[in-house]
Amino acid sequence: MNYIDFKLQDATKVCVDALQLRGFQVKETNGCIEFLASSAKDDLKHTMAILNKLDIPFIMKGDNLIEVLVISLPLSIYNKVARFGGNPYSIPYAECQTHWRYFLNHTFGIRINALEVEFNMAAFMKAANLAGIRVLSGCNGHKRNSPRFQIVGVYYGAWFETVQQLFMKDLSLNYEWKVLYQGETKAEIRAIGTEWDMERIHQDTMKMAECLQKHAQVIRDLKVNAFGRRDVKAKQLANQQHYSELVQWMLECAMNSCI
Repeated sequence: MNYIDFKLQDATKVCVDALQLRGFQVKETNGCIEFLASSAKDDLKHTMAILNKLDIPFIMKGDNLIEVLVISLPLSIYNKVARFGGNPYSIPYAECQTHWRYFLNHTFGIRINALEVEFNMAAFMKAANLAGIRVLSGCNGHKRNSPRFQIVGVYYGAWFETVQQLFMKDLSLNYEWKVLYQGETKAEIRAIGTEWDMERIHQDTMKMAECLQKHAQVIRDLKVNAFGRRDVKAKQLANQQHYSELVQWMLECAMNSCI
């Protein structure tokens, strides 16, 4: 038995930290759990279900605040919240979402209910969509297959590769996360390796999520300013399946927009 499981910590901080690890867009505000505007519509309801399931008393304060009605909680609650629920999850999409015009005209991604996604995939999916990179689903591979995220189309795939080069080069990750242009959605982010450790996967997805969340506004603005209506080159490279050249072109456009 590990005595640290019974060490008591500030209840609100335990819940906020664990919910963030689980992929919820929350922060601590005046001793309460605040749900950010980027939260999905069911995130608040699902959080209340988690607290009820774990017998953590709380009250609602307004439309987006939860006050935990105990001062402290054992650290064992942290893991129970952080790993609560989740299943392999997929969101339908339309073919038009893979087109250049759609990529160009949509600044934000989609809002995903955190609790419906596997615990070590949710934070990255939330943060990527907040940064305007449309990630539809994620699977941790269940220790048998490569963990992966499905992206909407080759333009979003190439843009994520661009974002990796601009914002993630200094991240110390356990696995290489590479965009492969294949599958139903035409692009996926896949971890490269042969042995899968769920904790190391979670460490990676959290590091990438924190980076995307930190730079979300900058990434959204960069995409708006980088491309304008220049679509002939992008379409040509995508149609010819010259994806590395598409990434390089996007990178040059992004760098030039910063000059």
